[in-house]
Amino acid sequence: MVGFAALIASGGLLLVWIDLIVRNAVITGGTFLIPVILAFAVWRRTASIADAASGPPAATVRGRRDGIGRSSSSYAERVSDDLRRHDSALLTHRRRVAGLSLTAIGALWIVGAYQNGLLRSVPEPPIPGLHANAVDASGEAYRLLGTPDSGLGIGSYALTLALAGMGSADRARHSPLLPLLLAGKVGLDALSGSYLFAEQISKHRRLCSWWTLAAASSVAAVPQVLPEAAAAWRTLRSWRAARTT
Repeated sequence: MVGFAALIASGGLLLVWIDLIVRNAVITGGTFLIPVILAFAVWRRTASIADAASGPPAATVRGRRDGIGRSSSSYAERVSDDLRRHDSALLTHRRRVAGLSLTAIGALWIVGAYQNGLLRSVPEPPIPGLHANAVDASGEAYRLLGTPDSGLGIGSYALTLALAGMGSADRARHSPLLPLLLAGKVGLDALSGSYLFAEQISKHRRLCSWWTLAAASSVAAVPQVLPEAAAAWRTLRSWRAARTT
């Protein structure tokens, strides 16, 4: 599911580049087979993540100490290895949240290109009820802070992505506030996505397919954060019990 959603977003980005190259020429329904092909490739990589580590161990690619820039640390290298090379049930959930966040960011990237005048139209499949050009051009989409809501959405999902990747594999035991912060943020994402979906339906009687994809990604992330949040809550309760004894 995560691989398919991420693929849809990747395919959307490719469509944008095609659209830019041909100056927003008419995109036929057949063009939308591209996301399906890309989705299958991404799904295959996601399915094999437990069996194929991503990249080398962080300690083997440590930068020179006399160079300019940031320094490494054993903890930072541990986080890098945990996220890329190790596997556990909780890490799988975190990767799914990261994938869903990137899916939403990819979808809103397309909307943002249109809302800022880089695209003359939003590429969408010819499905009744979809009209991103109208929905994303409405005043409601520019009301908050007087800026396109796609930019605000991308920033919000970037924060979710950062929270999903923050900390080592066992952060629920050593940094329990991080999983709880992620759970709270994902809950807010789901609420805001559902609110915007209801707004489009009730006020415009039509939908933006890309915002709908972002909202669906938000809702799909909710069950992914619950196991780690529950483990973190148990850790906090055990710490509290230890202090009272």
